[in-house]
Amino acid sequence: MKLAIFTILLGSTSVLAGCNCKCQDPSGTGPQWNDLTQRACGTQLPGENGACALNKQYHGDQHHQVGTSQDVARPDRSIKRNHELTHHHNQCSSSFCCIDSGGFNDWCKANGAPGAYCW
Repeated sequence: MKLAIFTILLGSTSVLAGCNCKCQDPSGTGPQWNDLTQRACGTQLPGENGACALNKQYHGDQHHQVGTSQDVARPDRSIKRNHELTHHHNQCSSSFCCIDSGGFNDWCKANGAPGAYCW
């Protein structure tokens, strides 16, 4: 019974649901408005139910290693340091993929960003 109620609540989210969104140009280019993304993530948007609002999480400036650092010997016997490659992301995420993408876009626009990039 509880599973059926949860499934109904989860299914009542917006048709334009996304897994991740950030306040940025809708094309995904240009500057990011990280402070607005964080605030939008903490807001229950019109197409979201309560379960979705609780599931959304803001991921700030996290550094995830996507490459390795190694020493490379050059022909002249000097050492060149290859640095780690990191990935930075400031985004709102939902493991339920229930973020109201249209509502997120409207919220970002209303607060000064050009819109939202969601995927």
